[in-house]
Amino acid sequence: MSSDFQLGSWVVQPSQNAISCNGKTTRLEPKMVEVLVCLAEHAGGTVSKDELHQRVWGDTFVTDDVLTRCISELRRALEDDPREPHVIQTIARKGYRLVPQVSPVKKKTSRRYLIAPLVLLATLVAGLAYIRLRHPPAAIHSLAVLPLKNLSGDPEQEYFADGLTDELTAALAKLGTLRVISRSSAALYRDTPKPLPQVATELNVEAVVTGSVERSGNRVRVRTRMVRAGTDEVLWAESYDRDLGDVLRLEGEVSQAIAREIGIKLTPQVQRRLEHKPTPNPEAREAYLRARYFFDRDDKEGATKCLQYFQEAIAKDPNYAAAYAGLSRCIDLGTSFNLMSELEAAPKIKAAAMKAVELDEELGEGHAELGDYYFNRAWDFSAAEREYKRALELDPNSSVAHSYYSFFLQRIGRADESVKEIYRARELDPLSLDMADNVAWTLLYSRRYDEAVDQFHRVLEMNPNFRRARWGLARTHELKGTYTEAISECLKIPALPNIDAFAKAMFKTRCSLYEKVFTTSDAEHVNRNWFESARQEIKDSIKRDDDWYFIATLYAASGATEKALDLLERGYAQHDSSLLELKIDPRLDNLRSSPRFQELVRRMNFPEYAQSKRTGTTYGWSFNERASVPIDTRCNSATELVLLAGGAVHFLSAASIGVISPLHSFTGQKADSPLHRQPAQETRLFQPLRILVRPVKIV
Repeated sequence: MSSDFQLGSWVVQPSQNAISCNGKTTRLEPKMVEVLVCLAEHAGGTVSKDELHQRVWGDTFVTDDVLTRCISELRRALEDDPREPHVIQTIARKGYRLVPQVSPVKKKTSRRYLIAPLVLLATLVAGLAYIRLRHPPAAIHSLAVLPLKNLSGDPEQEYFADGLTDELTAALAKLGTLRVISRSSAALYRDTPKPLPQVATELNVEAVVTGSVERSGNRVRVRTRMVRAGTDEVLWAESYDRDLGDVLRLEGEVSQAIAREIGIKLTPQVQRRLEHKPTPNPEAREAYLRARYFFDRDDKEGATKCLQYFQEAIAKDPNYAAAYAGLSRCIDLGTSFNLMSELEAAPKIKAAAMKAVELDEELGEGHAELGDYYFNRAWDFSAAEREYKRALELDPNSSVAHSYYSFFLQRIGRADESVKEIYRARELDPLSLDMADNVAWTLLYSRRYDEAVDQFHRVLEMNPNFRRARWGLARTHELKGTYTEAISECLKIPALPNIDAFAKAMFKTRCSLYEKVFTTSDAEHVNRNWFESARQEIKDSIKRDDDWYFIATLYAASGATEKALDLLERGYAQHDSSLLELKIDPRLDNLRSSPRFQELVRRMNFPEYAQSKRTGTTYGWSFNERASVPIDTRCNSATELVLLAGGAVHFLSAASIGVISPLHSFTGQKADSPLHRQPAQETRLFQPLRILVRPVKIV
């Protein structure tokens, strides 16, 4: 290629050994030009080092260092960065490739020969414009921001690059019509060797934003670019050189540029939020970014430093709303590591969240944390829902807010809405282990056991040592009545790494209970003496009785109703958040006929929601059954119960309930007819279930 050609914004003139851009011309060594021409002749493809050696130096012996220096000088002349290449990219163990497109430069033609080509060109342009209007480039509706690379040469500045990544992600999430992947999933692609199209496919997005951060003293250089996933086309790229104080608005500026590029029209409200400067104090911002960095470590040391830095950020700027919201969440995290008691933490969590919303009513994170306080600690359900909805209105891309709202909906009995919310959270954070586990538990509490089993298996494929998922799988098999599988899963838990002695004792006890239920001929009666000794074994060996709710579920399973209720009453007196599971926990089904239990549910003041489209009193039942078919009930009127067994719908009139004796075999039909009691050998449609029916009113 001896003629001139265009390389991105540069014009390369091989005959002159020169490159030019914006009126600036730079002379190059002839060998450098030959390397550049060779790469241009293979535009888009990779040229091996051997091929470059042969083409440029022929049979002359040169070391690899010569080619490396040549590439380095080319990059310097083309103002390219090897760590974030925009012109020459190194392909590991293969060679080099040009990133931008290569196109010929048209030579000037005399005027008398210009008219016909111009007419032809005008026709082509018009045709291309027509085609573009008829078939415009695919719109961008979803993207992910990969971790910005720290090019400062100082590992201690990693928090700064991560912080800018987080804030850019949060700013883009404010563009309500754009789906933005959560930073926890995107963070898994830090320094990934995978090509961007593959990353985009795995994250299910149409575009990827990449970039780098280089900090030197109070100067910061940020390079960013957006690439279309399917074609690897660079849609937009920009560099920013700023003083540290000016970086405070940078994420909003980048977000607006990306919005313009992909055709998102910003409302005045979104425009204002993007231009909002969270703090005018660079030192407060620095402390805030450090706090977020340590929060993500999710360990005791991280929680301790997170508290320290959030408090430092607030001390430097008492009006920093985002720092108060972060502090609220960090205090909550601290209770998990016993940094402070629940009694001490609750008022601090509330005060920080309320201060965040007071300072910035449009801060979605503040509303989410305030909603979490109202739900888990104040048990003010209407206030919690109000805050969750406001958080999602302000930040529809917040996977945290969607998961918070899902937990809330689950525990007040709105299972279908809860599942919808948790799947939305999962869509925004597709590679998060915790989020995948949250989906499984939501399905469990929605009594969609087969789906829950499948989801727990997916989680364990991601991490076989994830204790919570292993325990959830055992729980689901227990509730399905598949005790062999429940025992198998439960036995694996004590052998997992980093499990404490108390947890080992609990899981061994639960496993023993499964074995007892499975092997006892009269399954609805568990040996209570054995149960007492098992519980005492926990207390004697560990000298700890904090897990009262777990013990209560064991009492409920064994039929020790009053002892179970005593523990639940104690939890209510202590305002323990475990009581929020009263309405939905299948392990407590044996207690639901008890007036004490019904009164406890009433005192929890859960919001009332219709269980059926028909009107009438809501009933349920408690039962013990030998079959492995899950059973659920809902009442559609005062004289009718609906029995859901094995996916079939049966109807049982209230009049016939009283004459069904315990453990009487019966079957039903898929119609509104009363349930017919029949001998097992006469059954045609369904196998009989041996159950003990106790109709109870659900408060």
